[in-house]
Amino acid sequence: MSEAHRYRTQTALRTAVEEHLRQRAHNTGVPLDRLRKEAAHQRLLARLVVVAPTGS
Repeated sequence: MSEAHRYRTQTALRTAVEEHLRQRAHNTGVPLDRLRKEAAHQRLLARLVVVAPTGS
C-alpha cells in the first residue's frame, strides 16, 4: 500500500493525526490548537502546489 493510502478510513487517518499532534504538543509544550492550525496550513499549501505548481 502506498503512503497516500496507508489508512483504511478517513476516521483512522484523523485519529492518527490527532494522536501525533497530541504527542507533539505534550513533548514540545506547544498548544494543541496551534499545532492543528499549523497542520491545516501545511496541507492547504501542499494542495495548492498540486493544483498550481511553480511557474504556472
